[in-house]
Amino acid sequence: MSLPDDINIDCQYQRQAVGGLVCRASDTDWFKDSTNEPDGQICHDCEIGKVFRELRCENISGKIVIAGIRTIGAYRKQVIETNLFCNLRKRSTSYNFCLSCPYIGTTFTKPILKKAIDFFEKLGFESARNYLEKAQERLNNDDEENAITNAISALESVFKTILDYHKTPYPPKEQVTTLWKTVKDTLHLGDEVAAEHIKQLIGNISGAVTSLGGLRNDLSDAHGKGILTTEVYDSYAELAVNLSATISLFVIRRYQENELMKGK
Repeated sequence: MSLPDDINIDCQYQRQAVGGLVCRASDTDWFKDSTNEPDGQICHDCEIGKVFRELRCENISGKIVIAGIRTIGAYRKQVIETNLFCNLRKRSTSYNFCLSCPYIGTTFTKPILKKAIDFFEKLGFESARNYLEKAQERLNNDDEENAITNAISALESVFKTILDYHKTPYPPKEQVTTLWKTVKDTLHLGDEVAAEHIKQLIGNISGAVTSLGGLRNDLSDAHGKGILTTEVYDSYAELAVNLSATISLFVIRRYQENELMKGK
């Protein structure tokens, strides 16, 4: 049974060749029928690819052995061995361990970032996707300051892209707070619903955006540092990354709903 076209089988070890894919993690010296040409199902099921796609971890390497099995009237490929190696921990690992790896962030953060990154990619928010991927990578590598910087840059990028789609000029000062106010006014956030608690919620988001901008000033390395520095805890960096992703998803969804209403 063939895989649906919309299923992601990307992997950092894939290389496109004439007539198909080549796996750079394949060991073709294992025995004479080994191959480095996987099919879509093998790429989809491969644990190395799953860690890359699902957990967005690029610190995984490994080896895979793909065998070409010949039977009467048929030829098929199957994986007979997969070894994963963690470049951060410098030891062998497994997909199940990677699911709970402390270096990739908490179990709550992983799905938030995966959804946001996939959403950005699908809708063409390329700059925001790049920034959020960098934020996740920095978070995984205990670089909290740069994680904060990139998370807020991702949020600013989402705001700018929305304004570009609306052909709305950027504010004179292109800061996260002023960009948010312009996007809020452009999308009429909080004005389209009569419920008072919705307006209150939008006001709380405004406060969160302002706090994120202040957090970048206080904790990140965006503006340099003096002798006295503030310690950056991983939990605060993770909060900044999660907030950026969540607010971005909300704004993009409201933009989509507005466009859908225009078409009715």
